[in-house]
Amino acid sequence: MDDGSRPADGIDRWHAAQTLFEELLPLSSDERRRRLDQRSTADPDLAAEVESLLTFHARSDHELSGVIAEAAVDYHERADEGDPLPRVSGYAVDGLIGRGGMSRVYRAHRVGADFDQAVAIKVVTDPFSRDFLDRFKSERQILAALRHPGIATILDGGATDDGTPYLVMELIDGMPIDEWADRRELDGSTRLDLFLRVCEAVEFAHQNLVVHSDLKPANILITEQGHPKLVDFGIARSLQPIERGAESDTGEPGPLSLAWASPEQVRGDRVTTASDLYSLGLVLYRLICGRGPFDFDPGTDARKTICETPVPLPSERVGDRRLRGDLDAIIVKALRKDAQDRYGSVRELTRDLRAYLEGRPVSARPQTRAYLLSRFARRHSRALIAAVAILITLTISLVFTSYQWFETERAKDLADVARGKAERRFEELHSLVHVMLFDFYDLIEQRPGVTRARRLLATYALDYLDTLLAEAGDDPDLCYELAVAYVKVGDVQGNPVQANLGDSQGALESYGKADSIPARPEVEDLAAVREFDLALLHDKIGEVLAHVGETEAARAHHVRAYELRRARLERDGPSEALDRDLSRSHHRLGNVRLLSGDARGARDEFDRALALLEPIRSESDEAVRRAVAVAHLSRGDARAELGDTEHALEDYSIAVDLLGALAETDRSNVRWSRDYGIALNRVVRIRMNQGDHARALEECLTATDIAVRIREADPSDADAQRELSLCFLNQGYLRSRLGDTDAALALYLQAQELIQERRREDPGNHRIVRDDWLVAFRRACLLDEDGQLDDATNEFERACALGDELRARDPENAPYGRFCALGYWYAGRHARRRGEPARADQLYGRAESILRDTLEFGSTPRARRDLQSLLGEWAVALEENGQRSDAEAVRSRLGSEPTSDESPDPE
Repeated sequence: MDDGSRPADGIDRWHAAQTLFEELLPLSSDERRRRLDQRSTADPDLAAEVESLLTFHARSDHELSGVIAEAAVDYHERADEGDPLPRVSGYAVDGLIGRGGMSRVYRAHRVGADFDQAVAIKVVTDPFSRDFLDRFKSERQILAALRHPGIATILDGGATDDGTPYLVMELIDGMPIDEWADRRELDGSTRLDLFLRVCEAVEFAHQNLVVHSDLKPANILITEQGHPKLVDFGIARSLQPIERGAESDTGEPGPLSLAWASPEQVRGDRVTTASDLYSLGLVLYRLICGRGPFDFDPGTDARKTICETPVPLPSERVGDRRLRGDLDAIIVKALRKDAQDRYGSVRELTRDLRAYLEGRPVSARPQTRAYLLSRFARRHSRALIAAVAILITLTISLVFTSYQWFETERAKDLADVARGKAERRFEELHSLVHVMLFDFYDLIEQRPGVTRARRLLATYALDYLDTLLAEAGDDPDLCYELAVAYVKVGDVQGNPVQANLGDSQGALESYGKADSIPARPEVEDLAAVREFDLALLHDKIGEVLAHVGETEAARAHHVRAYELRRARLERDGPSEALDRDLSRSHHRLGNVRLLSGDARGARDEFDRALALLEPIRSESDEAVRRAVAVAHLSRGDARAELGDTEHALEDYSIAVDLLGALAETDRSNVRWSRDYGIALNRVVRIRMNQGDHARALEECLTATDIAVRIREADPSDADAQRELSLCFLNQGYLRSRLGDTDAALALYLQAQELIQERRREDPGNHRIVRDDWLVAFRRACLLDEDGQLDDATNEFERACALGDELRARDPENAPYGRFCALGYWYAGRHARRRGEPARADQLYGRAESILRDTLEFGSTPRARRDLQSLLGEWAVALEENGQRSDAEAVRSRLGSEPTSDESPDPE
């Protein structure tokens, strides 16, 4: 490959210098001195060069190969332009992929075979030392023995026409693991799962007596399918034998990636499996923290830092408390300076990581009793909650039996002793209900998998609350606790903004009892009861009413909540707490405005909510951060309804960032995880309408993973079931747009099954009917596109019937009116396709009538555009059928809004 233009003498001197260096290195200092003196007579420059190398090695013997490699790289970069592609028998070399200090890698393809195969060919650029040639041959032998799905496979090997050795390897079209994870914004557990698959490949190499010696993100590529592949065993070592601390066959390392090297590699000590463990620890640090443990700024002594500076805890390095404890301990143990203090093998590291993911104790932490108990409790939270619930049930039964006994005794004997016993029993019952609904309820409120336990609490608590209420008299403290307790029970039964049992009517009844307590004649003037947050109660009632389609009744309660808060402002003056409460009022009023079709007024209310929240927002106040995120979500809904999709996506993206950070802070918090999934689905909705289906599907799959995790943890959670059905619905639509009709129909069926189950459990819930309509509508449209016309007709009929049901339940709900109109509109389009013009006219006319009714109480640009597009499409259909006068009559009803060729989307 030498064309005569290279500075061959310079390279030859490098060869001579390294050869002499290798001869002298094992000798004593006196013997080195004697031989250098002999050589200096014939070639004093060479002797001086080697002496400087030996002196440098005495300070830092690891750098020799790196110095030579850098010189070689610099040399080859100067020579690249005039360097012809190598000739390799049986392969056509297409071009250069990359280079190292001692070799180049080319993209090539097999020729003369019955199949096409792209490969990577590694060719030695300048075998300037025997050691390097030996290492290259060793790599060929090493890779030939390693057959693992996580390791790039060697396919062939030999020498080029000019005798240069080469390797033919599997071509990995992938991305470095850290870049791949960052671009996809993988969460922590997904990154750990990916890293564990890398560990499997490294463990396999160790079991086959091989140490990689250069593990770093650039040598761990992730394919498009998400499979990790280890590449570049260019400085891998064979171990004889492999065991804890087993050493490589040579002490001198090859070219070294300093930022990913272990202390022993930096010092030039012998390489062992512990070196790979250290490098894996660095890769894990980068994956979890987004950066390495050290910043090697100019002027920093990197080698001293690696060998002496303690590794900072990942949680402290990035200020993320989620990493504290087990994950901190695991990573730091893998990065101990002394190899003997690290994990004994890759298997031990993976065992700890899996234990961490499963909530079991990890070996990197001291095995104290408190630590072991905490992990047991986390791992068996459902069983513990069930056990506590059973214990509570038994205790309640015992206390209630005692209470009944006391009633009997009081009837028999009204003596002071009996009365004293009765009062004590009453206090015991009061205390027990307090523990149930205040202490235990608060403990489990946002934990996953506890809806059944909360159902048990609600069911039993209602009976005892009614008993206590009958006996409460004018006790202000007890009345206050009873009002709060009824609110908590109502939340469990059917509050739509948290995990609930889907019992909307039961929730309204419990909230009603709470609302009745401050109005009781015997307590209405008591200060303790006046402090009860009536405004919050009215908001909760309004939320449930809106959820079941009673929009106007919901508005009345939210207005009452706002009035109560304004009265507090006038009485007590402004405060952060009151600003937060007033923002809640504006938010809820915005929601009902949006339901009524007043998207512009809704947007203004959400603006007011955010204006109150932003000044009091802080990183430490998680409740305010969530409130800000949810307000952005709602404002995004209003903007989307107004046709401002650009700013809607901006709002949704802010919400995704805020809620995603909260969800990562505490993955066991159901509300935060649910909110994050909802926000992702809002982004998906915008991308669907923009036609960015591939990106939308990726985000939809993330939302689906969240919904599946929440539902699996708590099958009794009605809202979790709803979110999962909507994820399946969105996935189905996206799969259909990407051409996979069968998968789309299967996903629609999954969504429909979940929705039908919810309809049976909560028949009065309007949102469930709305979801059922959306499934029928999407499925009908897809069947129509696919030519399954009879099935499509049936689904359109079902969609129209469900739309009518929605309008009947809540006539002034603008979105419901629009849904109903879309069902008839698309059914008309379908009839037109089937050659049924009279039927199409009837359905188009019904759609127009519904849209005009809807516009009377809620006019938005989107609704007006829908009407214009409908009329334009109907006129064209009439013209095609030869009904020109009818077409002109329809066109005469067109307003000034421009028509659109795009089909409107229900969301």
